[in-house]
Amino acid sequence: MQQERQDGVQPDEPNGGCDDGRGKGMLADPPVRGLVYHAALYMGVVLILIAVNLRIAPDSLWVLWIALLWGVLLIWNAWQVFRPGGRIQR
Repeated sequence: MQQERQDGVQPDEPNGGCDDGRGKGMLADPPVRGLVYHAALYMGVVLILIAVNLRIAPDSLWVLWIALLWGVLLIWNAWQVFRPGGRIQR
């Protein structure tokens, strides 16, 4: 019979008995996690800029240039993460 440690974790449990889901799935890979973070940031900032643009100057849609250029950079980031022969190969 094994003795339980003082903190309640069995000595032979992997990760100290901590099963928080880390290390599983695509988001465990830092480049993919960074890409997801950048995509969420892109969406949030562009939505805010659209609201500002429509409120201040609805006749000129300058926000489209920002969204387009930042979108190209986001696509480049995705290419770097998922490119053939790159870090992650599908």
